Amino acid sequence: MDTIKKQLFIILIYGGLVALAACQSSPPVRQYSLLYSLEHGLYQAKGESDNMLRELKRDVKKQGNSREGLERIKRAERLKQQTAALLGEIEKVKHILIQNAGGGLDPKKHWPKKPLNTRNTRRIMQKEAPTLSKRLNAFTLFVATQYKDLSLPKFENLGDGVDGDSFYETFFKGANLVEALSALTQKQAVSLRYELEVLKKLGAGDLSADLKFDRPDPVKQFFGEVKADIEKEKYAETYSSQFYQPWDRPLSTFSIDVDNASYANIRRFLGYSMRPPVDAVRIEEMINYFDYDYPQPKSVKNKKSIPFSINTEYGDCPWNPAHKLLHIGLQGKKLKDEQAVPSNLVFLLDVSGSMDAVDKLPLLKDSFEILLEQLKGAKTTVAMVVYAGAAGLVLPPTPVSQKKKIMEAIKNLDAGGSTSGGEGIELAYKIAQRAFIKGGNNRIILATDGDFNVGPSSDEALLELIREKRETGVFLTCLGFGTGNLNDSMMEKVSNAGNGNYFYIDGLGEAKKVLAQSLAGTLYTIAKDVKIQVEFNPAFVKSYRLIGYDNRVLKDKDFDNDRVDAGELGAGHTVTALYEIVPQTVSEATGEADIPLKYQKVNQLDSAALAGNELVTVKLRYKRPDRKQSELLQKIVKNKLQPQTTNRFRFSAAVAAFGMRLRNSPQTFISYDKIHQLARGALGRDLQGHRKEFMGMVYQMISQ
Repeated sequence: MDTIKKQLFIILIYGGLVALAACQSSPPVRQYSLLYSLEHGLYQAKGESDNMLRELKRDVKKQGNSREGLERIKRAERLKQQTAALLGEIEKVKHILIQNAGGGLDPKKHWPKKPLNTRNTRRIMQKEAPTLSKRLNAFTLFVATQYKDLSLPKFENLGDGVDGDSFYETFFKGANLVEALSALTQKQAVSLRYELEVLKKLGAGDLSADLKFDRPDPVKQFFGEVKADIEKEKYAETYSSQFYQPWDRPLSTFSIDVDNASYANIRRFLGYSMRPPVDAVRIEEMINYFDYDYPQPKSVKNKKSIPFSINTEYGDCPWNPAHKLLHIGLQGKKLKDEQAVPSNLVFLLDVSGSMDAVDKLPLLKDSFEILLEQLKGAKTTVAMVVYAGAAGLVLPPTPVSQKKKIMEAIKNLDAGGSTSGGEGIELAYKIAQRAFIKGGNNRIILATDGDFNVGPSSDEALLELIREKRETGVFLTCLGFGTGNLNDSMMEKVSNAGNGNYFYIDGLGEAKKVLAQSLAGTLYTIAKDVKIQVEFNPAFVKSYRLIGYDNRVLKDKDFDNDRVDAGELGAGHTVTALYEIVPQTVSEATGEADIPLKYQKVNQLDSAALAGNELVTVKLRYKRPDRKQSELLQKIVKNKLQPQTTNRFRFSAAVAAFGMRLRNSPQTFISYDKIHQLARGALGRDLQGHRKEFMGMVYQMISQ
């Protein structure tokens, strides 16, 4: 291994000479020289990596091929395989850039006289950067977890931006082709540096001893521990929806659900190459993870504005050609910065012993630093309550302008003790009430693995306390973290009781989505107790079923009852619901309705059933955040199929089909291949790369 320092020294000297020559040239020439230098350094590093593996194999052979030595070779080859795959993916992006932004001319070989245009480079990198960012962070996590026994230096996440900016904004915004290629090559080089650090550690020490080989295979051990931990997690039992006939059940009533914790949780399972438990798959949360780009609500002159738009679409069902699909979507009104009211936020943070894991408290700290960077306003304050064996106030309400003070309080958090969630929540509500802002956004943000096992409060008593407190105007949002103690069932109940929403944070990418990109929807409620009721016309609908929302179904009579709680809609959030419909061929009247209906009377169709060619009537009830009385909206959907459905219709159908397959639904007659094709044909605008990531999850199930 003595040759390593010499060869690295040569690489540095060579790169320095090229860089020096570049500095004395014109700007375009300097850029091309830097790229050439980086590419040459990358070539040298690859050779150095190959040499280190060869030396490791040679040294192991010299020491008699001990089991310890052979095990290290396996680990080195596994790492090189992962690195090669990552470098190959980055190389594909570089090739796409060269073909589409460089006219097929590689800047390493052709030096144009004029700087390269940035337009195509920007367009390509906006599309590719989100997926690339997740892949780079996954590689960093792989190295950190699989080789943690080697006492490696702390590696920064390769796919993160800087100072809260996205990966694209940090490295590619405004970059021309050469600058983008240089940034990508640097990422390849740093990935190789991580690999070289690991190979150096694997090649050190005694390779003749067999003592260390008694430890389990790190990969098998890691996944074995994960599987054992996941089996401890708690999920509420759910049931797949069934078909109903409009003559028997003409109305379908449910509360909206803007939670999307289930989707991020499923992504975590698939990341561990594990199929998620059936009860962890909530299809409505999978569908609602995505933005469907619905139109914003329209303002009508001299009329009170409606906080959301209602959008419907009726088309063929992809998994059963004989059936149809009704798509209903709500789009919450987006708030401009000047419309955002001041916030009184209380961070309620679980620092119990169960949070002492890399995907819990450390990730929680990073997530709240992201949130803090987004908060603005002279009157906006943050307080911090922690709980473990006992609850305590570690930061009184503090203006967000004092970011350094708040950040210091976050960084000083340590895990230890048992969990007394009830005491923590009581204290958090007291602090929120003291700092209450009339007409503002008053909210507790609870971050935990959901382990409420120790403390004086029973589950029901805790939920009753939260229901009482929501009436004071203090809402509650839940963020779930980690593997093992995750009490998904309790987290959902708590957020529902607190007029809030529930998200699962499986990594910094999800933290940025929830706490930065969708911050307004996470924090600002524009409509509460939102209920949907659909009346089906038996003249055209033989039977129907609501896909998902299994634990959100309401009694039909509760639609008009303002005392019955329902879901909240945040600023800019979307809610999507799908109904699978079996079209009617022959109408057969039966039954008697308790609630006045539009399309039928006792034992017969009403004249309205045929007169307007109406498929369904969609009704919505909602309350404005500061009101106790609901308002009613209605929309009629005609019995007319769209010959060409939109991307939002087809993509939401693909997500629903994927969820049904994961739940082993008997109503889903579609393969993972067909789901992948359906999603691929409906990508549409995918600026953040979430839809492309979904396709990767589907492909993973194809490969299993």
